[in-house]
Amino acid sequence: MIVYLHGFMSGPGSYKAMQFRDYMRQQAREHEYACPKLPPYPGQAIQQLEGWLATLAAPLCLIGSSLGGYYALWLAEKFACRAVLVNPAIRPYDDLARYLGPQVSPYTDEAFTLAPCHIDELKAIDVPHITHPERYWLLSQTGDEVLDYRLGVEKLAGARQTVIDDGDHSFQGFEAFIPAIDAFAHT
Repeated sequence: MIVYLHGFMSGPGSYKAMQFRDYMRQQAREHEYACPKLPPYPGQAIQQLEGWLATLAAPLCLIGSSLGGYYALWLAEKFACRAVLVNPAIRPYDDLARYLGPQVSPYTDEAFTLAPCHIDELKAIDVPHITHPERYWLLSQTGDEVLDYRLGVEKLAGARQTVIDDGDHSFQGFEAFIPAIDAFAHT
């Protein structure tokens, strides 16, 4: 099973999630793919994911983009599964502090309020270091205008890493990596 975890204020309708979904449909394997809609609050998102992932049969591979990458890191350690982290948030408790207050997701039109307690929820699931680098693949672009790609390179030292010059936070050209991500999920 391949599970795509979307980022902050994103959703299952995000471009990368839909590209991967379409690829799996073309392979007649849509039953092996899921992209759950995550709550905007980290504690709720992790609780939902932990409960749901515990019901899935192995092997499991997570694809996490941005904040979804941070979640995927925590969950891959907990469930001892593979994870592909695409321009992942590494310290979202710092990055999201500027979003404290009322927000509206552009993908879902969902209104919510990010509070300091939600920043604490992010701190509570920080992974100080990965235990099995061979289970991870970092995909980063140096032109990411939202997150510092170097933090991912450092955090995922020893893991497979593909760092591409330029690009942006959306990870330009993601579709070219989909077959390789699928292969990585099954190795």
